[in-house]
Amino acid sequence: MAKILNKKIIIEGQYGKKFRILRQIIYRFVDGLLFYTLSELFDFTSRARHPHPVAKSWNNGVEVNEQCMPTLEPPSRSKYDIVFIGRLTKKSKFHLLLEAIRNSPLTCAVIGDGPDFERLLKLAKRTCGSAKVEFFGEVIDSTHRSMILNSARVFVY
Repeated sequence: MAKILNKKIIIEGQYGKKFRILRQIIYRFVDGLLFYTLSELFDFTSRARHPHPVAKSWNNGVEVNEQCMPTLEPPSRSKYDIVFIGRLTKKSKFHLLLEAIRNSPLTCAVIGDGPDFERLLKLAKRTCGSAKVEFFGEVIDSTHRSMILNSARVFVY
């Protein structure tokens, strides 16, 4: 239908053995593929035997190998129950997470910055107390960021 209406079809691609033949058939009828990670894109393009549509990657995954695993503890606590990572905007709805943990013993680490950083920092102190929620701001250093992320029981984006 989209071809008749002269519209482009772009789908999120996956690479793996399961349903490979079905995916190859579907890929013949689309204009583009988006893979989640760069490694999936490379696997697909290096093994594709048939012409395939334009393929790109979101590059939204985290590539981890054993050499990158941190051995240090996170900066102030040994464990967080929850780690939120993302831009602090109205769209992130971080206030809902604060509301959810307000009357619980859960602790939360926050990695991210944004236009609502100061407002959400004040809201966290007012509703949860500074002992329950720790703001790290933008964390550029991957070792520091991985220490915080690896300390979590739950990851929220």
